[in-house]
Amino acid sequence: YRWLVHAVCVRWHLRCWDVWDEFCGSNQVWDWLIARNLYLAGAICKPLNDGVFSTVRNSNLNAFSVKVTAFMGPMFVGGLTLMADSQRVEMSAILVFFIIGEVMLLMVPERRATVACARQRRYSKVMTFPDKPYGSIGDFVDAYADQTAFAFASIDRKKMAATANCLNTAYQSGQIVYVCGNGGSAAISNHFHCDHLKGVQTDTAIKPRVVSLSSTVETLTAIANDISYDDVFSYQLKTIAKSGDVLITVSSSGDSENIIKAATWAKNNNVRVISFTGFSGGRSADLADINLHVEGDNYGVIEDAHQSIMHILAQYLRLAAMPANLIDERKF
Repeated sequence: YRWLVHAVCVRWHLRCWDVWDEFCGSNQVWDWLIARNLYLAGAICKPLNDGVFSTVRNSNLNAFSVKVTAFMGPMFVGGLTLMADSQRVEMSAILVFFIIGEVMLLMVPERRATVACARQRRYSKVMTFPDKPYGSIGDFVDAYADQTAFAFASIDRKKMAATANCLNTAYQSGQIVYVCGNGGSAAISNHFHCDHLKGVQTDTAIKPRVVSLSSTVETLTAIANDISYDDVFSYQLKTIAKSGDVLITVSSSGDSENIIKAATWAKNNNVRVISFTGFSGGRSADLADINLHVEGDNYGVIEDAHQSIMHILAQYLRLAAMPANLIDERKF
């Protein structure tokens, strides 16, 4: 019995290294800690392991349930090991390791569990939505709406407040806010220019200075053709941006090379960076001063959320600056 319990523990430690390789392409130790505990529970009972990770692969994750599972697994193994071995020093060390790990785990916000799941999905190439055909468009509408609600719930409200403060300061002081993105994110960048430059100053004294680096086809194609598509945004920033300005990058993956080059240049030249991201966040999440991350692995859902974030910021800043008696008389 004693050796059986130790074999389970050894299997767990070996599995931890697999999880490290699987999850930690980035240095997300917290995410790995959650994954370690989930796999530890699976080392005790394979059906439990399959059940937990079938839940993980679906975005409808109950973070509290995962925490309970992750907490009980290692404590259970620690108890079995204590009963099976009389070497108190070794057992004390193991129990201390478990207890510290679990205290740290319970301190992690529930959203961390969702982040771990998003990383697991990315590295395993498993897409959680859509993962099947739908019998009717009505069913797909309902499923898509559920995913959109999940994405909105994942947006960090404190970071939204920080973004609003950053933009308000830039608009009030006459600094320029640059926005850039590719594909659908380019459309969001151009829409950002419209709703912030024109919309925010309606009924207010604010005069936002906003430039979409994605808007001029002639400039973009000239830089792409003569230099590199990777430089289409950073080249423009080098030409016109100044210290104290703000750069907003919109990228579902967070890993488009031209986005990364623009954010890197901005960071090196005292231009504040705000990133809109999805999927695992990519490199732009790490480069940003403020990362507005949307949990999801469907481009449409992520872009819908990014577009809404843009609208929310514009309307909130307008509401805060306009006379209160005009609010119910205006359209937004």
